[in-house]
Amino acid sequence: MDKPGSTPSPPTLTPNGHLAVQDQHLTGLSAADSAAWNAGSWKAITSTTVTGTPDRIRETLSAYARDGITEIVYQPTGADIPGELERFIAIARDV
Repeated sequence: MDKPGSTPSPPTLTPNGHLAVQDQHLTGLSAADSAAWNAGSWKAITSTTVTGTPDRIRETLSAYARDGITEIVYQPTGADIPGELERFIAIARDV
């Protein structure tokens, strides 16, 4: 740690260190993701994402449409991306 008033030390860089944030991205939990999950970050999922049963997702999308929202950003995750896309399309088509 730098002393107050001193010139900050340059960051320590590791080869490909910038790629660490991509570890298991959208497919699994990295060590950092697991630590955040275990610390309680999962509590924010339902208030910051459209996640849940098909009925819950349909209800949320319908509420968005009633509120005038005409576009959403969808990011499928997990091991079965084609299946996630198909299931989302089947739900969103009803809205």
